[in-house]
Amino acid sequence: MKRVMKSGRLAIETLRREGRSRWTDSVIRRGLKAWLDELLGLLPPALAARLDRRACTRLWPPTSAPETARPVTLLLPATHAMVQRITLPAAATRSLHRVLRYELGRYFPYEPEALHFVARVLRKRDERAEVELVAVARERLDAMLATCDERGLRLQAIDVIDAEGERLGVDLLPAGAAARAPRAVRLDRWLGATCLVLLLALAAAYLHHERQRLETMQATVDGQREQVRHLQSLRHELDATVGAARYLGERKASRATLSELLAELTGCLGDEEWISELSLENGREVTFSGQSERASALIAQVRRCPSLEQARFQGVIQSDDATGRERYSIRARLRDRDPTSKERNDATADRP
Repeated sequence: MKRVMKSGRLAIETLRREGRSRWTDSVIRRGLKAWLDELLGLLPPALAARLDRRACTRLWPPTSAPETARPVTLLLPATHAMVQRITLPAAATRSLHRVLRYELGRYFPYEPEALHFVARVLRKRDERAEVELVAVARERLDAMLATCDERGLRLQAIDVIDAEGERLGVDLLPAGAAARAPRAVRLDRWLGATCLVLLLALAAAYLHHERQRLETMQATVDGQREQVRHLQSLRHELDATVGAARYLGERKASRATLSELLAELTGCLGDEEWISELSLENGREVTFSGQSERASALIAQVRRCPSLEQARFQGVIQSDDATGRERYSIRARLRDRDPTSKERNDATADRP
């Protein structure tokens, strides 16, 4: 059971190492670092130093207590670590730490359980890969971590300096061994997180306000469109009413009035003919009756009237013993006329 648990812890630690190594060598991390450097370079030096939470470097062994609360990257001399460059098949780089955990005894004079190691791929060529393997004894590493803890150093990473004084760019700090950030740093992080949340809330509130404005404007536009449709409906109704009034006016102007019709019949029949009744039905049917010396000749006289057509007797002609005349009743149809002719006639009649 203990062996199974130990194997599980080793597997988890191997996965952490692989993930950390990939993140350390990733292009995204280098890009973010360059971007943060540019941003800090734009700030005043005092403010940039306060906001800069990147790790500072300290050589092993540390000789003094830290001056600031910034995290520390511990630099080990080349004599405190073991470095090997080996060549492996390219397929082995997919699970590099898992493969090397079983091969440590071939490269270092220690048991695999007594070593803490990291590995990174330097280059790949064809089907082979060149790998840099860096290891340190766990006993020595534990002593380093205890000393740093006593000195108050908050470790963020452990790197190695080669014989030429250049950093290898690895991290030998075990997973979970990084010291907890001090309260001031945690407070800054909480403040930063709070500012980010407030910024997101402000953006959400702005979007909500703009959405409400858009909805209000949309409602206003819809109301204006409804008013326009109502005005267009009223305009159509007005146009229809005006058209109907114009049509009625034209129809009225195209037909003679009763007074005009009576004057016209008087001129056509003469002064000797009597008209006792005159009626207009349906705006077109004209019926008039009266007495005449010679009623049979009235049809020809009525046909000379310009406003009447289709003249005919209605009923029979009867004699009136009291007057000695003939009583008649004539029915005719009112003829339509050009309204402009009436206007010309009225204008002619008004001339002196």
